[in-house]
Amino acid sequence: MIQIKGILFDKDGTLIDFHSVWLTAARELIAQLTARLGQVDNQVLIGDLLHSIGIVNEEVLPHGVLAGGTSYDIEAAFRKVLSYHEIQQIPRLREWISDSLAQITKQKTEMIVPTANLDELFTNLRTKGIKFGIATADDWEATDICLKTLGIGHYFEFIATADRLPEKKPHPNVLFAFCQHFGLEPEEVAVVGDTAVDLTLAKLGQAGLAIGVLSGVSSTKDLAPLADIIIPSVNNLIDQHGICVWERNTCIAPIAKMHGKGSPASL
Repeated sequence: MIQIKGILFDKDGTLIDFHSVWLTAARELIAQLTARLGQVDNQVLIGDLLHSIGIVNEEVLPHGVLAGGTSYDIEAAFRKVLSYHEIQQIPRLREWISDSLAQITKQKTEMIVPTANLDELFTNLRTKGIKFGIATADDWEATDICLKTLGIGHYFEFIATADRLPEKKPHPNVLFAFCQHFGLEPEEVAVVGDTAVDLTLAKLGQAGLAIGVLSGVSSTKDLAPLADIIIPSVNNLIDQHGICVWERNTCIAPIAKMHGKGSPASL
């Protein structure tokens, strides 16, 4: 049986409902940007900005910038659109994006909704002696607001955000940093996330398990090529008897050893 001693969680779409936060925040961010540019009525520009970060017909594309990218990726996408429309570039756009998203999050805390009973989940994981942390594409300030709003910040010793890491996910250094912090080996860690970026991180870092959740932007089809296990949400990580998903599924061990080859176990 796989001995998992630590879990590295993604945040948005995994612990926090993605759509309630990021569709609203992205639309507000673009509204503020176009107002700043004097282009508030330019629907073509607004549509191109939304499309550039992976929002199409009110749906978030699972491989788009908003789903798994950072504020640096959003900046790059926006700059490309502004250049195409021959609109003057904004200096320090990345910093403005990060600050604006933090302010939007702070002003709209009601949109921060958990994907499961996180207090119960983290208490049960602690009881089993499992260490856990967060690796998110979000920046620190918005992440801190989200965790404080949900009252779960105190559970985490390890929080890695995009603006405080030299390499973004799926670079495995964040997994290695998590392992170093808790004295673990990568094969003792499960990476849990809702996108291919999270699961690619697990594979590149040779984590013990790559666990996909369907509570975010991705479907089973999106996650299956990389996942060892796919579950509806983090609520399914551990049951009422304290048994973790990898402890109750006998077909996981050979799949995990293949690091992505074969079909994942879906529960």
